[in-house]
Amino acid sequence: MTTFEDLNLGHLFDFEFRLPEADQRWVKVWVERYKDGEKVPGRVTELSYGKSPQNLDKGHLGFGVISPDRKDNLFFLYAPGVKESPKKSQLTVNFEGMQGWRYAIREEEETELKLGETKLLAVYRSSINNSMRNYDFQDEEQLDRMLKEDSENLLLKIKVEKIEE
Repeated sequence: MTTFEDLNLGHLFDFEFRLPEADQRWVKVWVERYKDGEKVPGRVTELSYGKSPQNLDKGHLGFGVISPDRKDNLFFLYAPGVKESPKKSQLTVNFEGMQGWRYAIREEEETELKLGETKLLAVYRSSINNSMRNYDFQDEEQLDRMLKEDSENLLLKIKVEKIEE
């Protein structure tokens, strides 16, 4: 993360991730886009993996945006033992106006994921009217209000499921 920031390469959300019973789990990580309060069909990027050869997977999980010229952004996701190369999204994302990149969960606290539950990990916000309020990203009502007030949003989400044999 320090290198990303020092070199001004773009933005990076990075999490320490630990997955017990990884040999019996399937993990989906994706980024949704909202424009003027409406969900844009498709995903900016997504990563899906599972059935690890190990019982415990641990390492870093994250989402990055490489934007050297702010026109042709490259998006990537990574997780323990899995990564994708940075690539352009089929969805055009406009990084204009006032911007905010925020973790949706507390960085210093351990967060437990429940099987089958979709968890919001991080949020990108853009507002062309140059004002932004603070929201509790884990409160659905506040999240809906934010999506309606901002001009553009990216939501990083994760879901862990048990593999049914």
